[in-house]
Amino acid sequence: MEKTIGQKLKELRERAGISQAKLGKMLGCTQNSVFKYESDINFPPKKILIGYADYFNFSLDWLFGRCPNMEGKIYSGVNSDKETQIRELADSMFQEGTVGYERLKNIVDKIVSEKINNK
Repeated sequence: MEKTIGQKLKELRERAGISQAKLGKMLGCTQNSVFKYESDINFPPKKILIGYADYFNFSLDWLFGRCPNMEGKIYSGVNSDKETQIRELADSMFQEGTVGYERLKNIVDKIVSEKINNK
């Protein structure tokens, strides 16, 4: 089961060995507010979320479950379906026995053959 936002925030704070009171002071809120965020009683405002992300160096995409890595996802502007297809095609070009590999091999063989014949 995926952890809640509050659970993730609490885990980060505890790993860093920081009290709720100290974190609240750094974020500009009270210890009670930090407790409520970590307990999923209240949802932290944007300013507080950004403060958490900056202090603990994580991506808000990770916090919201959009990606599994804390550093987040790099958005290239390419449609993710197309990006996946491009990656799969590129991978298939180097996997022996695939159609892509055979086509690439034939192209390379043809280029090499032409180079040898032109010498």
